[in-house]
Amino acid sequence: MGLLDEAEKEMHGSRLEEMNDQIEVVQRSYNESIFQYFNSKKERLGIRRHLLSHAQIICSTLNSCRSREMEELFLEHQGSSPFLCCILDEASQCTEPEAITPLAFGITKLILIGDTKQLPATVLSKVAQKKGFAQSLFNRFCSTRDLRDENKDGVIMLTTQYRMASSICEWPSRYFYAGKLETDEHLIRNGPCHEYRVLNVVDGQELPEEQSFMNQQEAAVVARIVRLFVVSRLTRWKSIGVITFYKSQKLCIIDQLKKWASNQIAPHQQ
Repeated sequence: MGLLDEAEKEMHGSRLEEMNDQIEVVQRSYNESIFQYFNSKKERLGIRRHLLSHAQIICSTLNSCRSREMEELFLEHQGSSPFLCCILDEASQCTEPEAITPLAFGITKLILIGDTKQLPATVLSKVAQKKGFAQSLFNRFCSTRDLRDENKDGVIMLTTQYRMASSICEWPSRYFYAGKLETDEHLIRNGPCHEYRVLNVVDGQELPEEQSFMNQQEAAVVARIVRLFVVSRLTRWKSIGVITFYKSQKLCIIDQLKKWASNQIAPHQQ
C-alpha cells in the first residue's frame, strides 16, 4: 500500500506540475493578448485622429459631429475655423438646435439640403411643439423667403427628378410643388408592368393583431400579384419588393406566399 500511495502521489504531482505549466502558458498568452489589444487600440485611435485631422471631407451624423474626438481635434487645438463650409443633408428632418450644432466649429458657410414637403423633425413633446421647437432651420429659412426670386433670397428649388416615371411624378408635382417638378427627358423606364396601379380592395377589413394591424383580404391580393410576377416569363427573374406599414401584415403576406409555393420560392424577411 505504501508503494501505491507513493506512486499515486508522484502521478498527481506530475499532473499538477503539468497543469501549473499550462496555467502559466495561458496566463502569459493572456497578458500578451491584453498588451497587443491595448497597443493596437491605441494605434487605431492614432490612425483615426491622423486621418480626421488631414481629411479634406468629413462625413458625420449631427450627433457624432460634436464627439469628444472631434472637439479635441478641431475646437481645442485650432485657432481658426478648420472647415470651409458645412453641408447638412435632410435638413428639414432635424430640429433647429440640432442643425446649429456644427456651427460650433466656426463654420461661416452652411448649405442646407432638404424638402419642406417631406417628414418634419420628430418632436414628441407637446409643450416643445407649441413653443415652435418642431420647426427645422431649413423650414424657417424657406418660410421667410420668397421663392419667386431664388438667387436673391438664397433658396434654390431643384426642379428635375431622375427616379420616378413621369406618370408617377405628375401628381406629387401638381399637389406639392405647384407643377414645378419635372422628369428628366433622358429617364428611361422599360418594363413589362404598368408604371403604377391603384387597387381598391373593397371587402378588406383591417383588424388589430399583437399591437399591429392585419388585413387578410389585402394580403391575399398582394400575394396573388406577387405570384403573377413570379410565374410570368416577362418578370420571372426580376426582384419584387413588397412594402407594408405593419409587421402583422407583412407576416400575413409571407404566410400566403408560403402556402402557395413553399417549394418554389422562399420569401425573404427583413
